[in-house]
Amino acid sequence: MEEIGRKFLWLLLPLLIGCFLLLLYLLITGYEEIRRIFLWLFHPWIRRCRREEPPLREPLRTDDSDYWCEDEPEEVFGQGDNGYHTFRIPALVQHRGVFLAFCEARRTSFRDWGASMDLVLRRGRLCDPIKEGEKEIQWGDIQVVASIPGKRAMNPVPIVDEDTDTIILVFITFPIELSEGDLIRGEKYQQNLYVTKSMDDGRTWTEPLDITSQTPGKMNPEPLIYASGPRQGLQLKSGRLIVPSNIHWKKKPHPRSTGWLAKLKWSILEFFDSFHGSRNCSIVLFSDDGGDTWQVGGKIPPAKDEDGVDIPANECQAAELEEGHVYINSRTCDPQATRQVRRGTERYGEVRRGEL
Repeated sequence: MEEIGRKFLWLLLPLLIGCFLLLLYLLITGYEEIRRIFLWLFHPWIRRCRREEPPLREPLRTDDSDYWCEDEPEEVFGQGDNGYHTFRIPALVQHRGVFLAFCEARRTSFRDWGASMDLVLRRGRLCDPIKEGEKEIQWGDIQVVASIPGKRAMNPVPIVDEDTDTIILVFITFPIELSEGDLIRGEKYQQNLYVTKSMDDGRTWTEPLDITSQTPGKMNPEPLIYASGPRQGLQLKSGRLIVPSNIHWKKKPHPRSTGWLAKLKWSILEFFDSFHGSRNCSIVLFSDDGGDTWQVGGKIPPAKDEDGVDIPANECQAAELEEGHVYINSRTCDPQATRQVRRGTERYGEVRRGEL
C-alpha cells in the first residue's frame, strides 16, 4: 500500500508543479492577462451566445456552370511541380487577355520559415475563339520572378497599372532561419521590401528594387514585422497604386516598469506568447508615379469589442468605392472587422465590425 502511495505522489508531482507555475504566471500577469486567456479559450462559445440568430432564408440555388467554364477546375500550381515542395499565398491579375498567377514556391517544406522560397508565375492566355475540346485558358510554364539569395521571398502583391500597361509586383523578404516569433522578439526591423515591373505582360521582369528605406524604414516606431497583402493590390481611378499591408511593432516598456519583477513578468509572458507586448494594425502603401517611389499611408484604427477592448486589424484587402472612397476589409483574431477610409489613404473613417 505504501508503494502505491509513493507512485501516486510521483504521478501527482508534475501536476502540482504545473498548477504552481500556472498560478505564478497568472499572479504576475494580472487581471488583463487572465481575461485575455479566458476569452481566447472560450471565445467561440461567447460569440455564439452574443450573436443573434439570422432569419432563415430560402437556400440559394445555382447551377455549377455559373462558376466553372470547365467540368472540373484546373490546377495551376501543384505540390511537387518543378521540384518545389509546396505552393502557397496565390495572387491573380489579368491584363489584355493575359492572366498572371503568382505564388510562393517553397522548396523543402510547407512551413513559413526555415527554407528558401521563390516567387513564381504562370501566364495564362485567354483563347478566343475557343475551339471544341480546347481549354478556355492555356497556361504557360512556371517561371521564377524573384529569388533572393539567403532570403525567403513572400507575399506577392501584383498590381496592373492601366495608365502605362505595366504589371507591378511588390513583395517582402525575410531571413531564412527567422520565424515570426524570432522577428517579434528582436530589437530591429530585419526584412526588405522590393518592387519589380514587367512591361510585356509578365514575360520579363526588371531587377527587384529595394524600397525598404522609403516605406517600413521611415515608420516611427519602426515595425518589427511588415507584411504586404496577401493577394493583389489596386489602382484607383486617380492612378494611385495601393498595396494593402499590415505591421507589428512593440510597445516600449514604461520607464518605471524596468525593475527585476517587470523583467521577470515580461520573460514569462514572452515564453508563453512570443507576440506579447506587440501591437498590430492594417496600413497601405501608395505610389503616385507608377511604382517608382512609395509612401506609407496612415494606420487604420482598431475596432472595439462589446467590452470596449481593441480588436487590431491584420491582413487586409482594398477596393475603391464611389467618389474615390477606399474600402478596407481586414482579418482579425476576433470576428471580422471592416473599415472604410477616404480617398488619399491617409485619413480613416469609422471602423465597423462584421460577422462571418
